[in-house]
Amino acid sequence: MTMMTTDECFLSVYGTLRRHPWLSADDQEIDAYGLFTTYSEALRWSTSATYPRDSGPIPVDPMREFAMWAMNEAGGNWSDDVKDTADHLLWVQTGLDSASRHIGLPITQISHCAGKVLDRIGRVSLEGIQAMLPIGRTVTPRPEWFRGVLALANPENSTLLQVEIDGGEDETLIRNSTQIIDELNSSCQRDRMQFTAPIVDRSSFYLLSEPEAMDRTGWMGPSRGRIRAQVSVPEFSLDLFSYLVNYLARSCRIAGVNGSILTTMRLA
Repeated sequence: MTMMTTDECFLSVYGTLRRHPWLSADDQEIDAYGLFTTYSEALRWSTSATYPRDSGPIPVDPMREFAMWAMNEAGGNWSDDVKDTADHLLWVQTGLDSASRHIGLPITQISHCAGKVLDRIGRVSLEGIQAMLPIGRTVTPRPEWFRGVLALANPENSTLLQVEIDGGEDETLIRNSTQIIDELNSSCQRDRMQFTAPIVDRSSFYLLSEPEAMDRTGWMGPSRGRIRAQVSVPEFSLDLFSYLVNYLARSCRIAGVNGSILTTMRLA
């Protein structure tokens, strides 16, 4: 695997899953790639539609120029093994298309499709989410406010998250850790979510090991260290994760990070 020089985005969802009783783990038609592509194509967020080999040239579709990503790979574990033992239930790899380079990282859209796929497979108990994002290769506008959305969260779902941010071989992230967290807190204060002061960890310990295809060293180079912090949130969900990651990506760009980052959020 080579260093990440393309517009690759990864998302991985980690936890346990109780598969719907009408689905079999041996069903070869239950496919992560196919389900994720179906949702992203239906919403016209992806350019990865497939056509029979004998169908001739791919039909012209003017809407496809506005798609945000091309689908590369997907996988995950939906076996009986994950009923009680957490694993990467779903991971997806996408390549940013031209629209994303102008409107920003499509992490909210990718997370939405991932959630739809997992809802079709079973009941998930979420323990962690990871995203690898090429923040230096797209714009990072200020995210839209989730006003009224997070306020509807069940108060019983309030929890504490551990957050880890890895910038690979670029030390810009580490040098500007305080600025990044301060900017993040400034953005999130209206949602009453505040991150603790950052801790820089240069050890070989990771908050959560990523799927093999998402190997941080292969895509981003040897890690120079990671920023760690904690934050109290009204819920832990794909919605909440994508909301915070959008702010985090913007904070990193403001601090001068021009490469890719791998962000992990996990229940404390």
